[in-house]
Amino acid sequence: MLVVWLVYGKPDLSMMMPGTLAGLVAITAPCAYVSPAASMVIGAVALLDRVHMDDPVGAVPVHAMNGIWGTLAVGIWGKKSLGLARGGLLHGGGQQRGYRESYRGVMTEVNLLKQVRLEIAVNESFVKPTVDAIIRGARTGEIGDGKIFVVDLGECVRIRTGETGGDAIG
Repeated sequence: MLVVWLVYGKPDLSMMMPGTLAGLVAITAPCAYVSPAASMVIGAVALLDRVHMDDPVGAVPVHAMNGIWGTLAVGIWGKKSLGLARGGLLHGGGQQRGYRESYRGVMTEVNLLKQVRLEIAVNESFVKPTVDAIIRGARTGEIGDGKIFVVDLGECVRIRTGETGGDAIG
């Protein structure tokens, strides 16, 4: 009601109830798996619902959109300690670290390759030798060897000396 009061200058129950309902719908799916702080964020995001449809009672934006948002919120803020198989994305639930999973009654260890990102800046004359050296050192012939992207640098400035361009790269 406070938001409606601030936006429209007066309290309006008919404007407040869809917002309240949106927050409740959004938190229904993740309520057992998220922390109280995450539930506040989920409810607040649901209040930002601005879908304008020809729906006299607002059932579609409130129930469909916020129901979808609430389900997705489990994957973002869910906590393993509250009963999920793995934590949500914000609680270490990404699968890049590997995990154990039961498949047809057999526990299997799923290990994914660790990813590394290198950013190397070299002068124009060193691009080809640098790329060739990386390929020689990294190629195994297996999936996961990686990729090399060669991009032009718009400008380079060495902060300490003020040098620019190729002199700054070294």
